[in-house]
Amino acid sequence: MLDITIGGGDPVFGTPVFTLEKQDVSGAFVPVPDLNNPARWIDSTNLETVVVFRPDPPTTKEILAERDHDWQFMWQVPPTLPTGTYRIHAKGKALTSTTGEWEAVTRTFSVVPSPNVIATATRVADQLQIRLEHPAEPLVKTPQDAYPLRGWSVFDMVGATQNIRTQTPLRVIFDLDGVPQPDVLTSTWNDAEGRHEVDTSGVSFNLDGGTLYANISLPGDDEDGVVRVLVQ
Repeated sequence: MLDITIGGGDPVFGTPVFTLEKQDVSGAFVPVPDLNNPARWIDSTNLETVVVFRPDPPTTKEILAERDHDWQFMWQVPPTLPTGTYRIHAKGKALTSTTGEWEAVTRTFSVVPSPNVIATATRVADQLQIRLEHPAEPLVKTPQDAYPLRGWSVFDMVGATQNIRTQTPLRVIFDLDGVPQPDVLTSTWNDAEGRHEVDTSGVSFNLDGGTLYANISLPGDDEDGVVRVLVQ
């Protein structure tokens, strides 16, 4: 769960927008396309995010010059978000001597592979069958606000009760007896079977020539072989 709070402006000037940015190979930070709709960015206008106004001290009928207008942004980082270095870029309006725009960026944070990922890879004839899942995790909330601290969805009152399956096409690179092989393959998702399938009929090496590992990553990961699994 990504949970940040940034000081902004009075809500009378509107709700600030929080945008997810990723560092590219040049070192610049660029907005991240929505995983479900690449035509738009991942930001706080999406229904998957929650933005809460948290004034300090709390709002009353009095107008207090010392009141802080804090904004809390919450987002469940999905298992299909590529690894890499990220930050949140916030933008809104506030009143100082005049009404103007403000911008702020968070410190960078890293998205890394979960140590709890469950991965299997099985050869069946000329096909590699892969299952890549994340364990279910009940929702944990604060006792005061009942806001989520941990869990798979900020909108789910229970949380995930079954493992989360990664359905995004996977990039697969093999190593044989510890030696990386040149073939780069892409999986297709078989929804009926709940697994990824990779056609291995055209690989350039002997799959039976030694101990075989599949190095699995998502398109957009900063490195190959984020998950390494022994092929059965």
